[in-house]
Order: sequence, then structure tokens, then C-alpha cells
Amino acid sequence: MSAATGGDIISLAPGNYGELSISGKNYTSFVTIRSVNPDDRAVFTSLSVANSEFIWIEAIHMDSPSNGFMGGKFLHVLNSNNVQIINSEVNGLVDGTYYGSTGIYVEGSNDVTLTNNHIHDVRVGIIAFSGQNLTITENLLDYLASNGFKFGGVTNVLIENNTGGGHIYPNSTDHVDFIQFQGSGTDVIIRGNVFLAQTTERSQGIFLDDSTFTNILIEQNIVYSGKNRAISVSVGTGIIVQNNTVLATPNLGQKAALILVPSGSVIENNILSTYEGKLQGSNVVAQWDDVTDVYHYDTLFLNAMAGLGITLNDLRPVAGSLAETKGAVNRLMELLDGIEPPVEPPVEPPVEPPVEPSPEITMPYTTGPHAFDGNTSSAVVVPHDLAFEIAAGSIEVRFTPLSLSARKGILSKDASGFVNGGHVGILAEQGNLVVRLQSTSATYNADVAGVIVPDIEVHVVLTFGPGGMKTYVNGLLAASNAYTGGLIGNTEPMCIGANIWGSAAGTSEPMVDPFNGTIDLVSIYDKELTETEIGILAGIIVEQTPEERIAELEAEVAALTSQLEVALLEIVELNARISAAQAALEG
Repeated sequence: MSAATGGDIISLAPGNYGELSISGKNYTSFVTIRSVNPDDRAVFTSLSVANSEFIWIEAIHMDSPSNGFMGGKFLHVLNSNNVQIINSEVNGLVDGTYYGSTGIYVEGSNDVTLTNNHIHDVRVGIIAFSGQNLTITENLLDYLASNGFKFGGVTNVLIENNTGGGHIYPNSTDHVDFIQFQGSGTDVIIRGNVFLAQTTERSQGIFLDDSTFTNILIEQNIVYSGKNRAISVSVGTGIIVQNNTVLATPNLGQKAALILVPSGSVIENNILSTYEGKLQGSNVVAQWDDVTDVYHYDTLFLNAMAGLGITLNDLRPVAGSLAETKGAVNRLMELLDGIEPPVEPPVEPPVEPPVEPSPEITMPYTTGPHAFDGNTSSAVVVPHDLAFEIAAGSIEVRFTPLSLSARKGILSKDASGFVNGGHVGILAEQGNLVVRLQSTSATYNADVAGVIVPDIEVHVVLTFGPGGMKTYVNGLLAASNAYTGGLIGNTEPMCIGANIWGSAAGTSEPMVDPFNGTIDLVSIYDKELTETEIGILAGIIVEQTPEERIAELEAEVAALTSQLEVALLEIVELNARISAAQAALEG
């Protein structure tokens, strides 16, 4: 390298060359290091490029003899410009242990290209912080402990046609993403990337958080996993999300794969999944749990119900379905080129959802019992229904907590801020019962202190409407508030077993304060229950059937009749005694 000049090519014969450290080498054009035989590559045990310029590395194998360590970098590019790493393989020790160093780590560097590399048996695939003009394309990342890609503080970035192989092995506390931004991004294109979960449903999809993002285009990506945040941008402007296919793993993980972006963003022609099939503007919302409902997975894709281990061919569009024109169909068909299609695909039912569905839920609405393990994944989310928008009504819950640590969400039909009002929440907070309603500008509480005890069932009823806000515990009035508002305007989903008061409007994420225990009953009534009705529900007042009441009255009549007969006999006897006394006086 010391003798090299711009334009030189250093061709390496097969063999192990140990550690390669390139530092302080600044050329006027590329110096290339490459294997003579791409099928029998030159091997390095570590590789670094620091404070250098115009370095091209091609068709090498960076094969570490160890797993590395947390914070380590197998291939490190530091404070360098015009660096290309292409057609290479990077891995830690291949021993089934994935916790250690990162595959490729780029920091403080500009005009860097990573193309067609295979990175495996590492903790994180590729990390790039603090750089501009980055091209990350056609890479395969597989057999990882955590994230596929991680970025932050980057500008003018192309992340295109990369594949997450889906073999992820996180520990119980890992936050896992396919593509994560943990810092700012400006002028970023995320296009044509594919992640299909193989070993775990725990990976989120494309997740941009912890900063502000500007001019982000996300298109033609395919994500199949078990987390709600399939595509998520926390804060930013100029956000366009179009022609993506994001699907939740059926019966595993969270039930929806959502697109969550700031207000004012463009969301067009995507296929996402949630609790009910419908059209949402130009987007198709698929669902997997009701084969009789519209836009079930089977009506859109060959075998999207496959779950973990799914293949691209499983996502082949059903002939005549919207999956032939929506979502990441262009990228999918490009990848499927040469794979034989099925001979007789399923036929999509010709049923379409109404534009404005009438309420499908009748009152009283009741669900339960449900068991919760203290994780948000066990929470139950009920989609909003027009029937829930009531001005006066009652909410009944019967629950048994296993612990009182921190706050626990029991029922939450809520979102961040006030939105259109009508939000409601019932929570347990270290032995105290928190009951709240919101208008469009204020929060109203009818809380009760010290009534929640571990392993003891509690019965709670909240009534609301013209009679004010009242909280009953175990059948007795325990708190009240003069607020007379109800649930009108609340179009949020209802979460049972967690708290969604910080969620984005119209979604159940983020979900916090998971419940640990059982919630045996949740009922919603479209009227304000009376104290007698609440007492009956709580079991402190015994309700009689009409037959039981008639029998009781007949017994009372019989008892009174008997008493009357005794009284009449006593009167007869008394009259006889009076007559005898009068006769004695006259004699």
C-alpha cells in the first residue's frame, strides 16, 4: 500500500493474510485490493480503513476467528472518503453465537459504497454514523443477534435492494429492527429492501426514531414480521411512504403491521395489515384472522399465512387481486422472476367493505375472560366501532391483579393528547384505581385510593353522561366528578390489558403499562346503570326472577292469611268470653 499510486490494482492469491490496517493513505483515484479468484478468496481476520481516501476492496473474505466483543467492529471505516467495499463476505466465528462485534461499521466517512456483501454471524450487520453520500445496496445480512442496519446523522443515503435473511437470535431484552435510524437522516431513499422473519417475530421493520428526519422516501419494501411498527417515522417533514408491503405474522407477536408517520406525510398504494380488512384511501389493509371477511391474506397472496419461515413465493399475488397492483409488487415480481407461479391460485371473494359501515357491535358489548403476562404482546386490542361512541353509558370491568408494581393498564381507549375528546382509561397504580375521561381540552378523574390488592378480584363500574362521572367499586359508589361528557368523538381502538394514552391517533402503539393478571370481564353499556343494577352486577344485591318474586309474594300472602286466621280465632274467643261475662252480670 505504501508504494501504490492512484489507479493501481493489488490482486491477491488465495490464502490467509491476517489483519489488514489501512491508515493515512490518501490517493487521487482508487487503489483496488481484490482477490484473483472470487471463488477462492483472499482471507483477512480483521480489516480497517482510517483517515484514507480512494480505497476499493473487492471479493475478499473477512473471516474472524472469534465472535469479537460488544462495541467491536470486524470491518471498520473511520474518517475516510471514497471507500468502496463490494462483493465481499464478512463474518465472526461461525459457531452459533451471535453476540459480539458489528459486521461493517462506517463512521465519520463520506462517499462510501457497500454493495453485494454477505454479512453473517455478527451482532449487528451494518452501522453507519455521521456521514454523507452513502450507498448501501444489494447486501445480504443474516444470522444476527440484533439489528440488520443502523444509521444516524447521515445525509444523502441510498439503502436499496438489501435482504435481511430473517435468522435473528436476540436475547430477551434486545430491541430488534431490520433498518433502524437512531439519529437524524436527510435526503434518504429506502427502497426495495426485504425482510422475511424466519426464527423470531420480534424484529420491527423500518424504524426511524430519536431525531428529526427530512425528505425520506420509503418505497417497494417488503416486511413480514410480528411487530406493529412495520414502517415508523417519529418526527419529520417530506416523508413519502408508497408501494410497500408490510404484513404481520399470523398468531404470533402483535396482530398488526402498521405504517406510522407524522401528520402531513404521503402514504399511498401500500399493503399493510391490521384487525379488519378494508380500503384506506389508496392503501389496502389486509387481515389474517377472519377468512370470511374481506382482504384476508388468502385472497391477496398465495400463502401469506405461512408464518415464520415464509418465502417470497408465498407472497405471490393472487390473480385478479389488488396485490397485483398495490404494495411492493414491482420489487416482488422482480425477485420472483424465474420462479414458477402456482397453477390454480385462490380466487378473491367479490365482497367489498362498505364505505361507512354501520355499527357491528351491539350493546351491551362484553368480552373476557383474558389472561395477561405483564408484556404488551398479551394485550387485547379491539378495533373502534361506531357503537362505542356513546354520550351516556357505563363501563364494567372485573379483574384480579398479580402485582401492584408501577402502573397497569386495565382498559384504555385513548391516544396522545385530546384529539377529538371522549378518551377513557381505567388503570391500576400501586394499589390505587385511576379512572379518567377526557374532553377535547381537559382530563377528568374519579379515582379511588387503596382498593386494589394482589390476588383479590375487584369489580369496577364507571358511569358517565348527564348524571356525571361516577366510579363504583364492588357495588358501592366510591368517587364522582361533575363532568357530564361521554365517549363521543373517540375513534381510537380499545386496548384491554395495557395503556395506549400515548399512542398515535388511530393506532394502539406505543403500548405501555402492561397488565399482569386476569381481566375476567369487560362490558360496555349504552346507558347509565342505576345503583341497584350495579349492586346486582357486583353481587351485593340478589336479583330475583319473576317466578321467584311471585313465590315470595305468595309466601307472604300465606303468612298473612295464617296470621289473620289466628286473629279471627282470637276475636271469636274474646267475644265468647265477653258474652259469658255479660251473662254472669245479668244473673
